[in-house]
Amino acid sequence: MTKDNMREMDKAIGGRIKELRVSMGLSRVQIAEKVSVTQQQFQKYECGLNRISAARLVAIAEALGESPAYFLDGLSAGVEAGLITGRMRDCIKVSRNFAKIKNPECRKAVAALVNSLAGEA
Repeated sequence: MTKDNMREMDKAIGGRIKELRVSMGLSRVQIAEKVSVTQQQFQKYECGLNRISAARLVAIAEALGESPAYFLDGLSAGVEAGLITGRMRDCIKVSRNFAKIKNPECRKAVAALVNSLAGEA
């Protein structure tokens, strides 16, 4: 595996971490505190600038309520890095706009629609 492939893998793992964190509505500060790193360090993990040790990945996975395998499954030399970015961007837009809905009944209806589209009961 080349250094470029390793960087892409780091970015893909960081992207999955960010995607999950944002979808849960958690800030970097909240997760960073749970895994005993600074917010700046956690941001570097999410951007793929710093490589995440196995022990730290386990701590991050526990803080986000997932298994470490969640961040690794299906990765092969960074192939998914581009896919995560687009999906992550959509998740962030939906999350921000959802938070702006003032009417609780409208929020409930939107949540029900999303759950229905996702195939959940």
